[in-house]
Amino acid sequence: MIEQLEYTVRFPPTDHYPLGRGFDRSLSFERGLTAITGANEAGKTLNLELIEFLLFGTAALRGKTEDYRHMRVSGVVQIRGTRYRIERTAKNASLTGLFTGGGGSHGGETLAVGSKPVNAQIVKLLGYGLDVFRVANVANQGDAERLSELRPAERKAMVDKLIGADQIEAIAKWCGEQALGVSREIVGLEKGLGAEPVKPEKPAGYRPAAELSELVIQLRDAADAAVRAEAFLTNPPALHELRACPTDVPLDTLEKADQILGLRTYGFNLAAAEAAVAAHRLWEERQRFVGRTFPQPTLTQEQIDSELRREALEDELARLRQSPVLTCPCGKPFTTADAQIAQVEADLAALPVIGHPFNLHIEAMALRNWSKPAIIAEWERLRDVPEADQPQHDPREAKGAVHEHEQYDAIKALGINPDYSRADVQRLAADLRAWEKECAAAEAAGQRRQAWEVKATGMRETLAAARKLLPPGRLADTEALLTVARVYETQSDSYQQAFSDWAQGRDRLTDLRREERSWRNGKAAMNELREDTKSFLVPTLSRVASYLLSQMTGGARTRIVVDEDFEIEVDGQPLATLSGSGKVCANLALRLGLGRILTNGVFPVFMADEADASMDEERARHLHDAFCALEGKLSQIIIVTHKRPAAPRVIHLEN
Repeated sequence: MIEQLEYTVRFPPTDHYPLGRGFDRSLSFERGLTAITGANEAGKTLNLELIEFLLFGTAALRGKTEDYRHMRVSGVVQIRGTRYRIERTAKNASLTGLFTGGGGSHGGETLAVGSKPVNAQIVKLLGYGLDVFRVANVANQGDAERLSELRPAERKAMVDKLIGADQIEAIAKWCGEQALGVSREIVGLEKGLGAEPVKPEKPAGYRPAAELSELVIQLRDAADAAVRAEAFLTNPPALHELRACPTDVPLDTLEKADQILGLRTYGFNLAAAEAAVAAHRLWEERQRFVGRTFPQPTLTQEQIDSELRREALEDELARLRQSPVLTCPCGKPFTTADAQIAQVEADLAALPVIGHPFNLHIEAMALRNWSKPAIIAEWERLRDVPEADQPQHDPREAKGAVHEHEQYDAIKALGINPDYSRADVQRLAADLRAWEKECAAAEAAGQRRQAWEVKATGMRETLAAARKLLPPGRLADTEALLTVARVYETQSDSYQQAFSDWAQGRDRLTDLRREERSWRNGKAAMNELREDTKSFLVPTLSRVASYLLSQMTGGARTRIVVDEDFEIEVDGQPLATLSGSGKVCANLALRLGLGRILTNGVFPVFMADEADASMDEERARHLHDAFCALEGKLSQIIIVTHKRPAAPRVIHLEN
């Protein structure tokens, strides 16, 4: 099983992610069913991909190795009950055995260093590689139907490799080759034989092999029926233990409280805030008026006119003083404008003098402004407005909102602790919804248990009949008699063929025949061993897969039959002809069955990525129930799903 997974990886920029993406996560897994959920592109599938990479290296990656930048993955796994720590990068790897003691896990011997040595050691520990792993241990996204897409010969070769049948077949072939070599030597010796060979003795209790073969088939069918009945009776549907209801508050009341707590609120005095805003606005209006119309005039219109007259006379005086200077015959200088100058100077002296400085243009503009009645009236309105600071609260904050006290009273009126936060109410509502689902699941489990009890009655009768037909040792004794009968009949046939050829070389020929029979018996024994192994595997796989399929489909599909050539039928229909979720469920049932039968003692893990993607809610629920029912039979199940599974452990990933 998988205990821990830690990884760091960066992906290059794309059109959707111009800056690229990075993931840094540390996940712990437990026995039983774990669901990985989260939003799209949160990296759910990446977890299963990196588990495969942890075990099998870059061959397990979906993309180009160079796109997995700065990738570093480590984890702890159990294989055949032994714990190992694996660390990998794109170019290097290490495998270390772990032992538990002294209050924790401790590193042991380093078993392999380097990608290729680690890959080889993992395959040696598992007994199979990535191709078998992706059928028996994982159903990747869009790959649930991998088993049905294999040709029967490929399925057969895969299972033969797992159970060691290919090695048994190799030994049988070698025995046949040895027997063939001895047979050729016998043929050479038999050319000179003339004496009568010894007729084989009929064994005690001999019965024809054809008769015994039919009896063995009948007894094996009875044994298979007993195995099926025992498997059914030892796997009753589990009953759910229901916890106490988390709250007495109805769900609709909690949802109403959630809506109330979601309202926008304010906590200030609205009337005081509005008064403060009005006072500040009036003060700002006075400031704008002062900035727009001040200063006030300090001169009257007569004073302005007098000053304008003074400026004109001064300009005239300056002009007159520019007149040319002449000299009188008496020698005294004079100008032609002396009389005018004297008049202008007299006029200037007659004008009143304003004692303080001023700007005549500003004074004229101020006098024009402050001569308007509207300006005077506005100043009378704003003159005594007091200064007001910026208000602390904006009354607009209360628009569309309720006061905190109103919200508090409304929650209290619902019978809910008014000190609860919205998160508290949502958490309580979620717990209540989960409890209601648990109630429904417990009721469904009870119904399944009742149906099982009805069927169990018939299974007990079948088991009793099979045991009556099969007293201890009868099948083995009958198979032993069949083997003896076949050997005897084979010897009798050889005796008839060699009757006229037996002569000189009798001792040598007898030894050769004995050796030949040994080789042929060895080959037959190897073939029988292989067939016996397959005769146990095939019905067991059919039985386990049928039981899983019935659970996954809610009884819509009930029977999977796998023959010795690994042709597969579902309810009498070839597997490849199914469509939709039924085909997905059949494939998953077979793959889970292979995992339980062939790899359960090696790596009892099954991972499924979006296996329920093509299913409606009801079938997805049946599938999740089937996964839950496998707890205790398969050590660990990890599923990636967008739906809401009733899994005991859920890992929710965020973007």
